[in-house]
Amino acid sequence: MRHYADCIGFELTRRCNLHCKWCSKGDAQNMDMTKEIIDKTLDELSDYWIDVVRLTGGEPSLVPELVKYVIDGIIKRRIIVGTVQFITNGTITSDIIKKSSMKFLDYSNTIQDEREELAVFFDNEKRNTLYESLKGKYPSWITQISTWEHDNEKTFDIVKKFYDIQNEKYNLITQEELGTREDIGSIVIEGNAEKIYDQYSENQLNLIRILHNKFCIIEDGDGDKPYLKKTLSVSANGKVYVGSCMSFNHIESNYLFNIMDCNNDFWKKVDRWCWENPISSYANKLMERYKGIKWKYEHHIDRKLNNKDTLEAFEKLKNMIEVYRENLILFHPKLPYLSHTELNLFVVAYLCQELYKTAYEDNEENRNVLSMFIDYTTGLHKDELNHWNKQTSENMMNMMINRNNERAIEKIDNPIKKFFAHLYANM
Repeated sequence: MRHYADCIGFELTRRCNLHCKWCSKGDAQNMDMTKEIIDKTLDELSDYWIDVVRLTGGEPSLVPELVKYVIDGIIKRRIIVGTVQFITNGTITSDIIKKSSMKFLDYSNTIQDEREELAVFFDNEKRNTLYESLKGKYPSWITQISTWEHDNEKTFDIVKKFYDIQNEKYNLITQEELGTREDIGSIVIEGNAEKIYDQYSENQLNLIRILHNKFCIIEDGDGDKPYLKKTLSVSANGKVYVGSCMSFNHIESNYLFNIMDCNNDFWKKVDRWCWENPISSYANKLMERYKGIKWKYEHHIDRKLNNKDTLEAFEKLKNMIEVYRENLILFHPKLPYLSHTELNLFVVAYLCQELYKTAYEDNEENRNVLSMFIDYTTGLHKDELNHWNKQTSENMMNMMINRNNERAIEKIDNPIKKFFAHLYANM
């Protein structure tokens, strides 16, 4: 079965030639990714269809030979990649990187049919609305440079002109589209930003984000075309972690596994980690929101909007998410043939049934909390949420139990045993 990945990041170096005070990665480190780590990563992902490969650091322009090595490795293995995203601080130009981008543009022409399939699979038309220049496009290469807190005003125009390649499958995203720091939305409290948060404006602090990133990153539905729905990054020392904003220091204690420990089992290792961290991506957003409110309350920020009552309300939801997580782990061995998505729906329905038995929803406050819980664990649309009730929960549980049992029966090799198992299941 083919696997898909939304985004794979390569942290090519932890070195940087600047010292940006807001940098979520923290203080630079004297560490570059080895070619062995690159080879191992590409070998493990050689059969994957990857929408975006992201080249970051530190400052990746400091290691142009590694940029070239990644691109050459992708082409050599004929890995299906939709877009390469190269992120730079706009202080260094490199002929090696420029030639590599042009080489990948040529390669993308040879896998155009596959790229079009990827574009449909990941709904790129919908996703590419963030930047004006990407609307209606699916570029093979994106170079992204900015001036956010960077001392690069003297070099920015030079770098921009140097990387302005005239090709219909190439995009250069610069400060004009990125906007100012006031426009960027949520600010991750990681690395240097964690140390100097008091230098942010009040408006900026209202948009802070505290990373949680301990959730099921596999989207598998009924098991058809499963994919990695969140960025997975490989650090300069080979540690695989969720997202791309985590600080160098936090990566060391919040990683899934080391890529060098893989033995053609990348998906299995990710899958195992997901069963240990099984909450949905929607529940993860709730946990991050709770952590953000708690952080602001503890740091005496915006007490008026984030008062104790608000914190206590989210504390209830957080506690429900923890119970939900415990039950996902508990039921997985009991219903081993359900996918992540299916088991998630079963557990939500099960917990709702348990609450319905206690008349939990008899008062309005509890009804609202329960509705938010279902919303934050399933991601259902508002209309679907409005029709969720005791019968819905019961039907969902029965459907998932039957689905698990049917798959268990299909695993039986002995035809006589399979016959009686079918007979028993339908009694």
